[in-house]
Amino acid sequence: MLRGVSGRIRSLCTAAAAVIAAAVFSSCFAAEKNDGTVIVPKNDREDKEQPSVQTEVVVDTPSYESGGEGLPAAAADYFLSDEDGSVRKCFKQIYSGLMDYRKEIDITDGVLDSKSAGDMIAMLTASAPDISRLMNEYSLSLDKDGYVSSVKVGYEKDKQQSDDQYRLVRDEAEAVCSRAEGLTDYEKVKYFHDALVSRCSYTYEGDNVYSAYGCLVEGNAVCEGYSKAFLLLCQLADIQCIPIIGTSVTDGEEEPHMWNKVMLDGNWYNVDVTWDDPISDLGDDYVRYDYFCVSDKDMAADHIPGENRFMNYPTADDKSMDYFAVNGLLAENTAQAEDMVKRETLSAVRNGSRYVRIKCSDAAAFDNVCEALFGNADGGGSIFSILSDVADATDGAVSSGAYSVIKNQQTFTITVILALL
Repeated sequence: MLRGVSGRIRSLCTAAAAVIAAAVFSSCFAAEKNDGTVIVPKNDREDKEQPSVQTEVVVDTPSYESGGEGLPAAAADYFLSDEDGSVRKCFKQIYSGLMDYRKEIDITDGVLDSKSAGDMIAMLTASAPDISRLMNEYSLSLDKDGYVSSVKVGYEKDKQQSDDQYRLVRDEAEAVCSRAEGLTDYEKVKYFHDALVSRCSYTYEGDNVYSAYGCLVEGNAVCEGYSKAFLLLCQLADIQCIPIIGTSVTDGEEEPHMWNKVMLDGNWYNVDVTWDDPISDLGDDYVRYDYFCVSDKDMAADHIPGENRFMNYPTADDKSMDYFAVNGLLAENTAQAEDMVKRETLSAVRNGSRYVRIKCSDAAAFDNVCEALFGNADGGGSIFSILSDVADATDGAVSSGAYSVIKNQQTFTITVILALL
């Protein structure tokens, strides 16, 4: 989930947007026009189900001259690869203006209408992890034809604070990357995923929870912070990664959300670090992989990508890098699942781990496996005989009569939590 909105955009479009989610969440607000200017007033409302429009410039990056080929953010370069030079020039003008702390940023006239400008700012703030919590309000100046000629920006923190935070988050990100040297790209992506889950806690309380700094340095973030931290780590490791802005679905309720796609061996995969770090009392050693390197099909049950003119997401249809496929933990039937659980339980106990994870191939397999392993409402199930066998093989290092289980019906994953003795 994204954090509460402290300011809302009122544009002349029917689909108005918050800065990080301009047009993405299809929220409609009333238009407000004043002498050719679209006003974006500050709002003191705090609503954790809405995205943040407050960002902070973290500056230790050179200004970029308008024009030229490469874009300052790798993810933005991907998103704008098919756009013409005038659109890419507008992006660089806005980015440079933000990095230079300019209060009014002129852009090439006749290129972006107000909706397109909102979409570009949403894409920019999501794609550039060096820009976070940048604005508490802004306005768009329009010409007589409705095109944006300039963006007026307000900043929450002064340049020195932003400089200091950027240096700290960059240093921390480089330290994490240095510890992943020598690994394959897949292993690096998993290392980054695990590092963020281990060091960060989900919370929407705090001044920096919407940024990579909040996630990597302070250890507190919402999905926006997790996503930007993961993006920063991948960029430093030269692994192609992009942000995804959309909605998540929990118990039928949709909420704004942000996650990533990453390219490995020529294929795209979804990674949602936030949802692999659920709020629980299981302790710091609990890391799950339900949303690690999964396909669009596997994400579709509870993740819906949003719409943005400049954010056309690549298809992720390959499943070969799914954590469970890579580790031989994808079960197509009950017999396979029981063999996997016994093997993984024995390995976990011998390694001092409490967690045994498997994934089922589809809903039917998931239901059958759950019934076979854990029985029905009256109890039973093969899990007790598995635990008994492992207890005998390990001199009673695990309880044969106690365990906990987490079942994810959306991803068909099962996590058994062992009671080690």
